[in-house]
Formats: sequence, structure tokens, C-alpha cells
Amino acid sequence: MASATQESVSRCDSEQQQSEPCRQDGVDRKYPVDVTRSTIRFHGARLHSVHPTLNSLKGHKDAFRGCARAAIHRPMSHFGALLREWRAHRGVSQLHLALEVGVTQRHLSFVESGRAKPGEDLVLRLSELLGLALRDRNALLVAAGYAPRFGEADWASLALSRIREAARLILEGHEPNPAFVLDVDTTVLDANRSALELMGASKTDLGRLNLVELVFAPGPVKEAIVNWNEVATYLLGRLREAVRWRGPTSRVRPVYERAVNLAGAELARLPTPAAPLAVLPLSFRVGNETLHWFTTVTTFGAPQDALVEEITIELFHPLSPAATRILP
Repeated sequence: MASATQESVSRCDSEQQQSEPCRQDGVDRKYPVDVTRSTIRFHGARLHSVHPTLNSLKGHKDAFRGCARAAIHRPMSHFGALLREWRAHRGVSQLHLALEVGVTQRHLSFVESGRAKPGEDLVLRLSELLGLALRDRNALLVAAGYAPRFGEADWASLALSRIREAARLILEGHEPNPAFVLDVDTTVLDANRSALELMGASKTDLGRLNLVELVFAPGPVKEAIVNWNEVATYLLGRLREAVRWRGPTSRVRPVYERAVNLAGAELARLPTPAAPLAVLPLSFRVGNETLHWFTTVTTFGAPQDALVEEITIELFHPLSPAATRILP
């Protein structure tokens, strides 16, 4: 009996490696068997019992372990890495974002890990809920394998001709008070005659002038700003907020760092307002006079181009009657 059992076990072990059906105890088994031995005592005698288990279960377990190892070592997709960075930057959990966008956390986890490809609509919904700028939405679409949805035209391009015309109407209509157009990194794209005179520049300098350099770098503009500490602190706050919204890899980040480095120890102490005012004035020395303005910021509504979304039009309004007579 024992020799027959051992022979059966031996035959099954050899056939198991060939992945062929096995016959044991006169019964045809559909799957090869994995045989383990255990020793028991019966009336003082030591007997060996044979316990067959289906190899299919063992195969499923091995396959599961293989899938788990593959999931752990699978490199995250570029889209998944970007999405996770923006989630962390916004302080939004995966569960919260999944609930807001209307998918399960499991699906969003698969999308971030690269195990699932997001649809274009899902990418756009995620971008909107994370409050991304149009340029960053395009980057997320491209990372997911889709074409950019929003334009990224240059200021001088034909596509933005009507935008330039509208901006020019605002600039010219604001004379004799200064007004200028800035992009996201505070480059002066356009300015009216009063603003150019205030900066000591000409039309040929447009596109090369930078507001941060004018205000923070040593030069005639910085020296003419009477309340420089207050103005510089305000501009740093605006730049810091822009970095927070647009992300640490945006074009605003190096501009902000440049401003901080130029300011140096001059802004070591927070300035104390001289008097409570509704807005922070810009006090500018022109000749023997000190002129006072406050500013408003104009943007374009419902932009569908990245640059148009980034543009701001800065308008100077007189706080003192003399300010309107700077350039008659």
C-alpha cells in the first residue's frame, strides 16, 4: 500500500512539471497536484498522509504576487507625476479630488500610477478643479497624450491683434496718467507716453523692460520711489501669490527670487504705514515735486489663450491734483 502510494506521488510529481493531467487513486484530475506530506501517529505507529492541493490556487497566488511586484516597480507616468505634484501643491487629498471630479479613489489612483489612461474630459475636469492656469492645463493634456486645448500665442502674433488693439485703447484713453501692459513675469509689453516718460524709456524698449528690475534694481526708478519699502513689500506679496497659484516651476518663480535677492536686507523690517489709507499709494519724485498715485489692475475676461490670461494692464490714478499734470 505504501509503495503504491509513493509510486503514485512520484508519478504525479513528474507529470506536474509537464503540466499534464494526473491520475491518482484511480481518479483523473483536471489539474496537476502539489503534494505535501505530514506525519501523524496512529496507535503508536507513524504514518504519512498525503494532502493534494490544486496547483491552480498556487498559480493564482504567484500571479497576484507578480502583479503586486509589477505595480510597485512600475514607473509613474508623466501625467500621473504632474497630477500628484499639483495635488500636493494645492493641498488636496486623492480622495477629496476623486469625490469632486466624480470618480472613485481607486480609479484616480490607477490614473496617477499609470495603470489607467484618463480621458480628455477627465483631464480637463481635474485641471479646472485644481485651479490650474491655461498654460498648465495644456501641459497636463499633453502629458496625458492629448493636444493642447488653449492657445499660447505671442504678444506680437496675428492671433492677438484684437487684444493688442483693446489694450492700446485703454492705454491711450488713460492719458495723461501712466498705464502699461505686463505679462506674467512683469515684462512691459506696451505702455502709453506717460508711463514711458516715468520709466525713462522709449517704445523701442518695450518687451525688454521689466517691472521687477525697474523697482528693485539700483537705478533712477528705484531712487525716485519715495515710499520704496511699502511698494516693494506689496510687489513681493503679489509675486509670492502668483508663485503659489501658478506653481513652483512657473516663470514667476525666478522673477520672485530675483526680486527677493535684489531687495536683500532693505526689507528686513516690515514697513509701518504712515497713515491708514484705502489703498497703498505710489509716491514718485519728479523734479522738485512728489506725485502720488494709486493703481488698478485690469485683466481680460474669459481668456482662451494662455498669454491673454496672464496679461495685466496697470493703470495709475492720481491721489494728488499735481499728479495729473506730470506730462501736460
